[in-house]
Amino acid sequence: MRKRRQNTLRLLEATGGRRIELPNLTIEDIERAHKTGKLTLWTAKQNSYKTREIPIHRGWLEPISIFMDTHRRRLVKGLLEESIIEKDSGYLLLSSKGEKISEETITREVNKLAKIAGINEKACPHMFRHRFITIQVATRLKEYGKQELAIWAEAHRARRHRE
Repeated sequence: MRKRRQNTLRLLEATGGRRIELPNLTIEDIERAHKTGKLTLWTAKQNSYKTREIPIHRGWLEPISIFMDTHRRRLVKGLLEESIIEKDSGYLLLSSKGEKISEETITREVNKLAKIAGINEKACPHMFRHRFITIQVATRLKEYGKQELAIWAEAHRARRHRE
């Protein structure tokens, strides 16, 4: 459970995904992301089933893959041996009964972890979404600031030419 919680936080931080979207992630989604560098998430805001691809660095995926290959695999193996489940559902984040976790579980766990960490302010999964987009905007602004705008470059060349 501890490793699942760590990886849930990791996914919230790395993707900006909604709490309703993360339970639908599968082992196959993570494996595909390793190959492509893009994680496909089901988009909860649409009326129909749509997905979006989120660029994700393989460094974020490595601990998730380790979780899949060790802790998750051990859980599924035990549940199969005890005949609690008939087959692996393929979902990444599983309950102790082998079912995909619910969005409410994600909210409860973020709240519980915040209390354990001594965070007294409001804490919820959606705050990771705000952090994600803030970092994305800041990164792009920094990249944009490093570029020399064509009009400035032309003015700079003209000024140097006059001198």
